[in-house]
Amino acid sequence: MSKQIFILQSFVFVSLLFFSCSKYTKGACQFYNPPSALFFLLKKDGQILPDTILQNVKLSYYVNGVKSYIPDLSEATDFYAGQGILATRDIGFLSIKTYYLEYPNNWNTDSLYVDYIAPSISTNCLYILDTVKFNTQLAPIDTTFKYEPVYVLNKQ
Repeated sequence: MSKQIFILQSFVFVSLLFFSCSKYTKGACQFYNPPSALFFLLKKDGQILPDTILQNVKLSYYVNGVKSYIPDLSEATDFYAGQGILATRDIGFLSIKTYYLEYPNNWNTDSLYVDYIAPSISTNCLYILDTVKFNTQLAPIDTTFKYEPVYVLNKQ
């Protein structure tokens, strides 16, 4: 008799789980991959910025007037190490679209517009990078880099 009760309880539990999950998650992604890292080749007047500047560049944004920073902005590693490239993955998780590149040496701050399409069934539960603009202009991709897109941000 206890085996029958156990089977009945298991059936009820699985049924409740199925119906409650399907009610609240129908059409939504249950799992998704994190966004790919975003790579920037920073230049000033067409010249790659030196490491001494790259190591001190900060990426900020505002929410309700409060300034915050992207903590994982750093020089790229692996295939892109030592080539004047900064990388961040955290930027893709935020719903913020406008960021600010802050430089040492009292250089003017630049704006960076980054728009991701959030994971959904129509995007196959992937973050899709839609637009990258530097100071309101579409940022070109440097096609000499083969593994991931590298956006060129040329400071004037």
